[in-house]
Amino acid sequence: MGGTAPGNGLGVRLSDAERDAAAARLGEHGAVGRLTLEELAERVGAAMAAVTDADLAPLFADLPGAGPPAPAPSRWPTPATSSHRRPRRGVPRA
Repeated sequence: MGGTAPGNGLGVRLSDAERDAAAARLGEHGAVGRLTLEELAERVGAAMAAVTDADLAPLFADLPGAGPPAPAPSRWPTPATSSHRRPRRGVPRA
């Protein structure tokens, strides 16, 4: 699909889970007849080689839906903000 190598577009780097989700979504389109077996194999191969979310966009451009799957939420905890901190006991406030 497209004339550029994966990773040449701008975008956010993909995780393995996001590539797997894109391949599964392409499989759903293939299962209902929107893609031939050849098209499905080509697009799944491209999805698995994708480096950024911009690499996935052309794979879904002619298919119904909102495009490639949304990025998975981060498994890393978000840093606590000052509103989440408990005051220390025994330290007088000014």
